[in-house]
Amino acid sequence: MAAGLAAELEKNLEDVIVEIERGPKQSELAVLVDGEQIFSRLEQMRYPTVPELIVACRSRQ
Repeated sequence: MAAGLAAELEKNLEDVIVEIERGPKQSELAVLVDGEQIFSRLEQMRYPTVPELIVACRSRQ
């Protein structure tokens, strides 16, 4: 899941470097932009969609 999201973000956003780190919980998926969390699977109880992550990332650029 994380690798697929990373590939889509790098494909759709310019000047983006995606890093994947293993979190303390196996089911954790958090997306951060410049150290600021923009999505948490544990908090929102779902996985993010690629379009919503693209919009969130672009709004931070």
